[in-house]
Amino acid sequence: MPDSVINGVFTLAVAALAGMLGYGSAISAAVRKERNAAALEFQSAFFKTLIDIDPHLRLQHGKPVDVFAIIERDYPMHTKAMLQFKQYIPTNKIEDFENAWREYGCYQEEDGKYYPSICQYGSASIFDDGEDKAEKAKRSITKLLTFAELNHKSPFEAAEW
Repeated sequence: MPDSVINGVFTLAVAALAGMLGYGSAISAAVRKERNAAALEFQSAFFKTLIDIDPHLRLQHGKPVDVFAIIERDYPMHTKAMLQFKQYIPTNKIEDFENAWREYGCYQEEDGKYYPSICQYGSASIFDDGEDKAEKAKRSITKLLTFAELNHKSPFEAAEW
C-alpha cells in the first residue's frame, strides 16, 4: 500500500476524532451555558423575597414584615422558576431538591401526596411550630438556592455534580 494512502487514511481518522471531540465539547459548553442561565433565573426569582424578608437586607429596619404576604406575592414566580430549573438538576440530587421544595412550599395530605401550600408562613397556621416565620422562609429559600450553583469550569473539564 502506498504511503500516500496510509497518510490519507491516518489524516481522515485524526480529523474525524478531532471533529468528534470538538462536537462533544461544544455540546457540553452549550448545556453548561443553559444550566447557568436557568440557575441565574432560579436565583433571581428568590432575591426580592429574600430582600423583603431578611431584616439585614431590608431598607426599612424595624418595620414589621408580613412573611405570608411576601411569599404569597412571589410564590407563583418561585413555582415557575422551580419547574424550569428542575430539569437541570442531576438525577442523584433530584430527591434532595424535591425535599427542599416541599419544605419551602408544600404540605403532605393524608393520602401521602404533596400539595402546594404556604400556610406554614401564616400567623394562624395549623403548622405553627413557634419558629420565626422570616427565619423559616429564609432557611428554606437558602437551602433551595444551594442547588443553583453556577458552573464556571472550562468546557474541557468534567462537570462535578
